[in-house]
Formats: sequence, structure tokens, C-alpha cells
Amino acid sequence: MKISVLKHTTPSRILLSVYAGLFFLLAITGYFVMKEAGDTNAKYNDISGNSTRKLALIGEIRTGVARVEIAVLRGISVNDDLDKVNELKSMNSQYEKNNAKLEDYEKLISDTMEQVLFHDMLLKRNENTKARIALLRMNAGMDHTPVFNHQIEFQNEQFEKFQQTLTQLSDYIILQTASKDRQAKDSVQAAVKHIAFLIAATIFLLMLMGFLIVRAIRKLMLTNSELTDRDEKLQTQKNLFEGLLESAPDGIIGINEKGMIAIFNKQAENIFGYNREEILGELIETLMPERFRKPHEAHTAGYFRSPSNRVMGGSQHELYGKRKNGKEFPIDIGLSYLETSEGKIAISSIRDVTERKKAEQQLRSSEEALQQSNRQLKEISSSIPGAVYQFVIDENKRGKFLFVSEGIKELSGYTPEEIYSDDHKMTEGIPSEDLQLLNQAISESVKTLKPFLVRYRILDRETGNYKWVRSNAVPFVHPNGKTVWNGTLINISDAKLAEEELHRKNSELIKTNEELDRFVYSTSHDLRSPLTSVLGLTDFIESESSEPETIEHARMIKARIQRLDRFILNILNYSRNNRVEVETSFIRFKEIIEATIYHLNYMEGVGKIQFETQIDDSHSFLSDPVRITTVFENLIANAVKFQNFNQPKPVIRIEIKTGPGHAQITVRDNGIGIAPEHQQKIFNMFYRVSGKTPGSGLGLYLVKEIVDKLEGTLDVQSEKGSGTTFSIILKNLQNGK
Repeated sequence: MKISVLKHTTPSRILLSVYAGLFFLLAITGYFVMKEAGDTNAKYNDISGNSTRKLALIGEIRTGVARVEIAVLRGISVNDDLDKVNELKSMNSQYEKNNAKLEDYEKLISDTMEQVLFHDMLLKRNENTKARIALLRMNAGMDHTPVFNHQIEFQNEQFEKFQQTLTQLSDYIILQTASKDRQAKDSVQAAVKHIAFLIAATIFLLMLMGFLIVRAIRKLMLTNSELTDRDEKLQTQKNLFEGLLESAPDGIIGINEKGMIAIFNKQAENIFGYNREEILGELIETLMPERFRKPHEAHTAGYFRSPSNRVMGGSQHELYGKRKNGKEFPIDIGLSYLETSEGKIAISSIRDVTERKKAEQQLRSSEEALQQSNRQLKEISSSIPGAVYQFVIDENKRGKFLFVSEGIKELSGYTPEEIYSDDHKMTEGIPSEDLQLLNQAISESVKTLKPFLVRYRILDRETGNYKWVRSNAVPFVHPNGKTVWNGTLINISDAKLAEEELHRKNSELIKTNEELDRFVYSTSHDLRSPLTSVLGLTDFIESESSEPETIEHARMIKARIQRLDRFILNILNYSRNNRVEVETSFIRFKEIIEATIYHLNYMEGVGKIQFETQIDDSHSFLSDPVRITTVFENLIANAVKFQNFNQPKPVIRIEIKTGPGHAQITVRDNGIGIAPEHQQKIFNMFYRVSGKTPGSGLGLYLVKEIVDKLEGTLDVQSEKGSGTTFSIILKNLQNGK
């Protein structure tokens, strides 16, 4: 259609039209060239001022970050809780200032590459923040460990990366500013050249008018093809934009100036639970809790009047979204906008921060619990009479203290800080022989993972004296694979002195007892020899005399001598029971009982007593025959001594039953019995019911001592006027003592 019009137009009219159009075009072009030069110069001034502000903000951010790191290092190095809190407040205050400066800087971002560098800087900043938090938490739980040193290196590495991104960003701004400067200067120079060029070009173009007309016609013929190419490029760009939109990790929602949803990507569907088809065209307030809807309408109108890029939400202004199922959840929002042919579109980048909020709450709870644990540890360790410690064997097989309580100064004269700086201070004051014992105990604990308990001496540098300490430690394997011990150091110097004094006195007592045993044995033997001679004389008088009164006196003398001999024999048996070990052999109870009754014939009234025995020794029984004989001698003698001879039938009944593990022995009489108030005292040494009671008060005491020695039990049951029963259970020593 355009070609047919050209064919019917005269060349003069075409030429005139072209001339007029050319002059008009040249005039307009000159005007716009000059205007562009002026605008370029003004734009350059704006860009230069903007760049200066950006570089100043970057410098302030860099200084603020350095102050945060300095506050962290000061917080790690100090020990006082108040100092730590002050440093933490300083760090948090500076951190908030940096956040404000970052928001100011983001508003000044002018191109995509700068936006990319800015977001890369934010990522590095987040990594640096995570490393700092991990460092602070580790500092509160375990100071001066290789893992802690590694964490410091990792924190420094993240800090350096963050500083590098700041340097890249500032370099990029400087480079872009220089580039814009060159462009502005080139633009101004080009404008001047263009004016001169236009004058020359006008003459030149008039001479080549025919050529221009032909070229214009050709361009008209190519217009349709160019439009098609442009449409294809626009479609390609649209497809690329939609692909980027769908692949974004955050929910992307775009709304028009009426507040209606125009863009809703796949991640937004996942976050809110709506399908794109059912939410497009709806008001953005549909995705908000009821309490936020009314105020948001005014915010939307205000944003479109003055749109800008900014971040919303965070710890100070918490925002919430509402899912299709009605459930609310916390979100962070990043705002930007697009200019389109249909008007402005506000773009919201939405992130569900539910898990982050949980993590922050857990972190706060963990920090509170850690602070509480530290306070409790300090209170507990200060109440322990000594020192509490934790140490580890490092890769060089050297012990390193991770923690020592303040009580260590009282023991060694060194403060915990001095020990942290040089672990040798704890070992240099230990004598070599004691240090060898300590090292052996630690080595064994490393192999077996069992606790160790060692007593050793340690030099107090303030007094110059050695103190005895007891070190008790329990090992566990740390997640890093190293063995760590938690232990205590207790001052046992007083106890050690008391132990040594007790040992000395015990040695003296043993020596005294040995001498006393020898004295008793020697004295008793020396006493029994003349008594035996006297007994022989009384037997001679009794057999040779025909005078009844003399014979009666001889028998009385004989009875008193036999009682004295019995007392001396009990003393010997007592001494023997304490110093002679148990010697086992098979016990023949019948023979022992018959021999015992025979040897007690001298006692008054023995002939009037009926002895009844019931022995069941079907199981062989092993014990000490000498001690068993002494038990029967004293129990039977005691039954004879306290028999009631006024009754028709005085009886002493002896019952024995052996088994594989024990033997049961019962000695029962129907004598005068024992009153209840005396029954718990009869086994005391030299105890007698009354001064008129015959005997020494040593026999039953000796019986109790022997039964205990033979790992048995002894019980008595008695009723005043009805008799007494002694019950004994003895262990069968078949496997030896």
C-alpha cells in the first residue's frame, strides 16, 4: 500500500517533502542533542552525589562491622558477666545501626549488577553473623579448646569474606562513577560535534537526496520484518522473565494500583496454599490476617504515590500472612516495583520465616539456659571444699585444662587464668613419684574410660609447703573424639595427717596387743602349773584322809582351784581366739560333747543332771574344732551353773543338725532362767547377773566372740524360773575361710 502511494507522487513533491522533513529533523535533532547534553551533565552530578553517599555508607558499614567484631572479641576475653552483657549490648546496638545504614544504601542502588553485589554482601554478612553466634555460644560452653580456636578462625574467615564483598561493592561504585563521568564528558563533546556535523551533514544529505530516498523506501519495505523480529525478542524476554519468576526461592506477588493480585508465582502457591487461577484478581488483603487488612489499604495507596525498594518485617515490626486454611504464619517482605504499559506494579518478595522464628526462640532459650547453667556451676563450684576442673588430652598427648574453679588458688597459689596460660604450673609443683602415679592413673583411664582416684602432693607456692590432695575424675568422649575428664581436687592434708597418726597408733596398738598376748599366755601358763600341783595334793589328801571334815575341805579347795583354772583357761582361749587364725577340719560333735561333759564332772551337782543329746551329722561339717570345743564347754558349764537342783528332773538337752551350708546347735536347760533385763548384757565381758553369781563373766563373752569369728549367729531365749535356750548357727567352712 505504501509503495503504490510513492509511485503516484511526483519527484519534486517528494524532494520538497524530504527537504522540509530533513530541515525539521535537523532542527529537532539539534535541540534534543543540546538538551541531552544538559540532562547528561545534570544526571552526572546526581550520579556523582549518589556515588559519594554510597561510598560514605559503605565506609560507615565497614567501620560498624569492625566495631561489632571488636565487641565480640572483648566479650570473649572478659570473665565478668556484667562486662559480657555490656559488650553484647554494644555489639547489638552497633548491629542495629549497621542495619539502618544497609537500608539507606539499598534505597540508592541504581542497577542490576549493583543489586547482585549488594545481595551477595548480605549473604556474606549472614554467614558472618551465624559464625559469630556459634562463636559466642561455644565461648559460653567450652573456653580455650582447639574447637573454639577453630571457630575463631572460621569467624575471622567469614568476616574477611564479608569485608571483601564490601570492597567489591565500593570498587564497582567507583568504576561505575568513573564510567558515567566519561560518558557525560563524551556526551557533551559529542553534542558539540553533532552540531558541527549536522551543518556539514545537511549539505552532504542534500547532495545525496536521491540515495536517501531510495534508502528510505527500502527501510519502509523492511519495517514489517523488523517488527516481527522485535515481537519475537519481546516474547523471548517475556518467557525469560516468567522462568525467573517461577524459579525464585521466595514467593513473588505483584499487585496493581488497585491492590489486586496480578502476579503469583509457584512458591507463593506453596506458601499460601492458593492456586494461581483462584487468587489472581483478588485483593492483596485476602492473604493477610483480619487485623492487618484495614491499615494496609492506606499503605498500598501511599506506596504507589512514592514507590521505592525496601525491606519490611524483622524483629522490630513482625508481619504475618494468612494461608488458605486460615492459619497465620510470620513473614518477611521485600518491596520493589515495575513500570509497565498498564501502570505501576508493586512486587513483593515474601519469605516464610516460621522456622527461623523457632530457631531464634530456641537460641534465646539455649542462651538463657546456658547463662543459668554457668551461674549454677559457679555457685556449686564455689561451695565445694576444693577445686572443680575439666581437662583434655590434646593431640600432643599433653593435658590441657579447659576449666578450673577459683578454689584452685587456695590449693596451689595459682589463679585459673595463670593455669590457662601455662598448664605446666599444675604439674611443676608435684613430686616426681607422685606425678608418675597420676600419669599412670590417667593412662589407665584413657584405655578403659573408667574414673580414676589418685592421692598426691602439690606445692603451694604461697606457703612453700606441700598439701595432700585427692583427685577424682570421670572421663567421657567429646563429639570431637577427644577424651575429656570432669573432676574435683579436694584438700586432704588434715585427713592425711590423721591417717598417718592413726597408722602410727595402730602399729603401737598391735605391738602392745602382741606383748599383752605373750604376757597373758606366759602368766596363765605360769599360774596353771602350780594350780595343777595343788589339785594333785588335794586329790592325795582326799584319797588318804579318813576324816570327813578334812575330805570336805579338800573337795572345796579342789572346786575353787578348778574354777580358777577354768577362768585362766578362758583367758587363754580369748587371747587365742584373737590372734590365731581359724583352722578347719571335720567336726565330730559326739566326741566333743562327751569329752566336755566328762571334764565338767568336778562341778557341783553334775551327777544330778540328765544330759540328752540328739545329733544329726549326716552332712560333713568343717570348722575349727578347738573353738567349737570351747563353745560347748562354756555353754554346758553355764547350764550346769544355773541349774535348778530343787526340781525332780534337772535336764540339759543338746541338739545338733548339720547341712551343706550351716550347722544348727541348740543347748537347752530347765534351770533358773535369765530375767529379761539381763538377757542383752550376758554377752558383755565380765558381766554377771549379781555379785552372788558364780563364775568370771567371761564365758558367754568368749562364746559370742568365737561364733562371730566362725561367721555364725548366736541367740538366747529365756524365761525366769523356766530355763534358758542358746541357739547357734555356724557356717560350714567346706571351702576354707
